[in-house]
Amino acid sequence: ILDEPLTGLDPNSIYQVKVCMKEHAKKGNIVFFSSHLIDIVEQLCDRVAIIKKGKILAVENVHDIEKDSSLEEYYLKVTSTKVSPVTFK
Repeated sequence: ILDEPLTGLDPNSIYQVKVCMKEHAKKGNIVFFSSHLIDIVEQLCDRVAIIKKGKILAVENVHDIEKDSSLEEYYLKVTSTKVSPVTFK
């Protein structure tokens, strides 16, 4: 179980951790980690659980989610996060 394992690491270390996670999973093991970096989750994960305030809101296969939307859009929908366009002056 890893909590935000890539936070604060330099690019080389991030790469090494990702390789270790992938190799561990290839051996039939589970890599359970939390992250706010949805693009990294999309790259590394087969399945995701979306948790908000300690409650599991969804557990899905990333491939199934991406048939209809991006993981980011799915996350925003599941968590009912309203996103407004930002305007700059």
